[in-house]
Amino acid sequence: MLRRLVLPALLASAIVLAYWPALSGGFIWDDDVHVTDNLALRQVSGLRWIWLQPGLLPSDRGYIPTQYYPLLQTSFWIDYHLWGLDPRGYHATSILLHVVVSLLAWRVLRRLQVPGALLAAAIFALHPVQVESVAWITERKNLLSGCFYLAAALAYLRYSPPRQEGGAGRSRDYVLALLLFLAAVLSKTVTLSLPIALALALWWKRGRLTRRDLPELSAMLAVGVTAALVTVAIEWKVAGAGGHEFQFTLLERVLIAGRALWFYLGKLLWPSRQAFVYPAWEIDAAAAWPKSNDLIFAGRLAQEKNVIQLLRTVAVLKERGRDTTCIIIGQGPDRDSLEAEAARLGIAGRVRFLGRVDLPTE
Repeated sequence: MLRRLVLPALLASAIVLAYWPALSGGFIWDDDVHVTDNLALRQVSGLRWIWLQPGLLPSDRGYIPTQYYPLLQTSFWIDYHLWGLDPRGYHATSILLHVVVSLLAWRVLRRLQVPGALLAAAIFALHPVQVESVAWITERKNLLSGCFYLAAALAYLRYSPPRQEGGAGRSRDYVLALLLFLAAVLSKTVTLSLPIALALALWWKRGRLTRRDLPELSAMLAVGVTAALVTVAIEWKVAGAGGHEFQFTLLERVLIAGRALWFYLGKLLWPSRQAFVYPAWEIDAAAAWPKSNDLIFAGRLAQEKNVIQLLRTVAVLKERGRDTTCIIIGQGPDRDSLEAEAARLGIAGRVRFLGRVDLPTE
């Protein structure tokens, strides 16, 4: 019994000691949008705005588009009424949340009978990649959603124990898991992965999923997917999400996902040169497979050059099954509209805009 108390206490103490310097940090970057300029935090009626006006936050500069994470904003509302705009209170809350997340990770791993569960939880808690989530106030969504995510996992594993066929838990454990999961997706939608993670964990431990697990995990997945669709709709229709980042082709998205997996795995194994935002990767979908035909245009990207007709030709050749790509060299006032047209025609993955290319001089 003493060991069960001492070890978690040591882990919690190590976390507080490691992240203690964050208490001296201030508000940074987009903390103004979520905290310092957020008028919804300043009065009781702001809770109604947070929950019923998705995608927009009121400020002295007007309405600012943002993601719909009402539980995250509610946590900031509570902090504001406890600490005002003293950043130390917000940082203390984030450190406390990280302690809870780490202890929950330990409990889930123990429930799954993973050897070295406490060591794994300690590595998770103290790994340098966690600094951003703990020390950057706006990134509390990772901590808050992580609390609900792991608490939901623990409740479900009580309902459907990993080592028992069909489970022997009580229905209220499943209801609790479902409610905690809903809280997780209302803190950050990416937590919709939980039912898939639970299915994999149970399959790993039992070698199969039971008839009891499938419908119940499917119900949780339906909740998560619904929340994700709502988030996408709000960001697209209300918050005005758009731009080049939303015009990637399917192939480009696959290339980005593959690179992200190895990039962040590398950061986990060797966490050096970390940053809030890393330099943008150059995604070259045209180099992903061999091409048999290439078209090249070099010149000023202006209306009189009729480059748009070249793009339409590539689209027609695509429809006819031709494996044609196009390289466009040059700059001009029409570049943005031409990139948008390539995306509209469904050929963004076949067209490369190289910009201005300076030729070597002798």
